[in-house]
Amino acid sequence: MNKKIGLLLIILALLIGMGTYALIRLNQRIDTINTETTTPPQTSQQINFVETGTLTRNNPGQPQGEWFLIYEQPGAPALNVQLNITQNSQCFNSTQLPCTQANLQPGDRVLIRGVRENNTVEVTRLEVITTEQPQTNTVVVFFSQQGEQDCTKVIPVKRNVEETPRIGEAAIEQLLLGTTAEEQEQGLITNIPENTQLQNLTIEDGTATVDFNTTLNTAAGSCRVQAIRAQITQTLQQFPTVEEVIITVNGSEEEVLQP
Repeated sequence: MNKKIGLLLIILALLIGMGTYALIRLNQRIDTINTETTTPPQTSQQINFVETGTLTRNNPGQPQGEWFLIYEQPGAPALNVQLNITQNSQCFNSTQLPCTQANLQPGDRVLIRGVRENNTVEVTRLEVITTEQPQTNTVVVFFSQQGEQDCTKVIPVKRNVEETPRIGEAAIEQLLLGTTAEEQEQGLITNIPENTQLQNLTIEDGTATVDFNTTLNTAAGSCRVQAIRAQITQTLQQFPTVEEVIITVNGSEEEVLQP
């Protein structure tokens, strides 16, 4: 009799234990379900982006050095979005190459394909539709005629340069580039030593002070240095604000272009 009672107690204890374990597992499951139903689902903010517009960079109010696309949609003109151009962004113009190597210019009309998050588009593909042509100015540079006996006589030649407020510097830079192959066939030469570099140009009260590196002083011979002075001086005196030209090397006028 006692054995039967003991066996019943053991069975009862097992049943109570199993019931308790099942109840605990059930409560855990209920908690999991409640958490899943009360936590809002996470949604991605990324959307596909395909728009045609105009590239801009360094505009007022924009972060410096960053590319933006200005585009339009019905009822919402002049929208803009920042472009995230990475190593994986591919550019297409006449050839295909990574956008980090492409010669993109503000004003280019482009088609952008990418993934947008908030106000930034990670660019996957950029197709250049049209390229904005920069505004240009015409300047005159002066070269010598080969065989000319008058060392100070120089010939004007036109050059087109990008529009810039520092037009005098642009003209001198063109002068330092020397003659073209076609001009050389016409007998034009430059007397300015190769690798001469413009270091500074200031214009004040009608006087232009133009500074070069020491390479300018490697020229020798009376006729040659006269021709160099004439080339530089007349190139700068084409501008109405310049009446006199002072040539310096490393900031000093002493011993510049001595025979």
